[in-house]
Amino acid sequence: MALSAPTFLIYNFGVFIDPLAEALQKGRGAISLALTLGIAGNLIAGPVIGILSDKYGARRMILFGVVSLTAIVASFSLIQSVVHLYIASVLMVLLAAGTGPITYTRIISAWFNKRRGMALGLSLIGIGLGGAVLPVVSQTLIGEYGWRMAYRYLAVIVFLFTFFPLYFLIRNNPGPVESESSVETDSPDSLDEGFSVSEAMKTREFWLLAIGFLIVAAGNSGGLVHLPPLLTDAGLTPERAALYTGIMGVGVTIGRAVGGYLLDLFHAPYVAICFLIGPFIAYTFFMSGLSPQWAFVPVLLFGIGMGAEFDVIPFLISRYFGLKNFGVIYGIQISTFSIGTGLGPAIMGFAYDKYGSYGPAIRIAMVLLIVGSLLVSRLKGYRFR
Repeated sequence: MALSAPTFLIYNFGVFIDPLAEALQKGRGAISLALTLGIAGNLIAGPVIGILSDKYGARRMILFGVVSLTAIVASFSLIQSVVHLYIASVLMVLLAAGTGPITYTRIISAWFNKRRGMALGLSLIGIGLGGAVLPVVSQTLIGEYGWRMAYRYLAVIVFLFTFFPLYFLIRNNPGPVESESSVETDSPDSLDEGFSVSEAMKTREFWLLAIGFLIVAAGNSGGLVHLPPLLTDAGLTPERAALYTGIMGVGVTIGRAVGGYLLDLFHAPYVAICFLIGPFIAYTFFMSGLSPQWAFVPVLLFGIGMGAEFDVIPFLISRYFGLKNFGVIYGIQISTFSIGTGLGPAIMGFAYDKYGSYGPAIRIAMVLLIVGSLLVSRLKGYRFR
């Protein structure tokens, strides 16, 4: 997951905003729209990959996604216009959705029950590690070889470091021996328990999850994606901004590990709200005038908040709707979450182009975080344990 489509599209895209804007002679808003359109592809890719994972197994979807991601990352080096950038971004999501959290959390939820929150948190650390390392690697490659060659090297890294370990080591479900001998894995029957998609969509919890996290994602993602230019505007060099952006991955790692542990102890919506305070405070740093020596603080807070989000959503789906149709229900939820994730960076980019400042968009983002948290707080007790 450190080398997945979400890592490239959300955590790593920021270091390429300025090089792409210069090469394609477009503003930050137009470049950021590529991420919005790409993430919008999850409206299709999320439910489809969920259905296919439930039917054919998540492992097949992951391996197909790795091959697709390798080809698409390499294709970014051939971009000649902003339209090409938009197409490549959409294809990354449509064809490489199997590398995202839907497939991996499907497997983790099948293997773990009693400590599912911790298992999800530890496994999803991969995206945080990618968010910490990939921007630094990318900025180094851009500085040495230019942004086009950087994409080609990244494509090689994706394939070499992910395909073979996944091919030889990953399995969809625990076998009979593991299921019978381990208190941590689900019994075979529990994998067949749960709501149908239509039943889930009739519940109050489904829509609180969908709308609440859509709004939260819109509030959080703008600052996440625009961190490199936010930091360079504050006086940091591009190289130092990339290094600090990597600190966000450390925050994601902390958020997922600690958040996953807390999910097994406390009501998950309350855990999520506590972690979402981090991005809100991070925005106040930028509004008050960021001092370069303290730049790591808001970056770390953004990462912690984002880390908790990805833990909470699959955990809540398994507890409210069961595992029978986990993949497709999570896929639908990821689709709505993706709408917010795509809107945030576009709002932030176009606001900068219009006002010459991120201030107006930051104020909107802070309001969105409050509203989204209030909706999530309305979630009640679990149905499946």
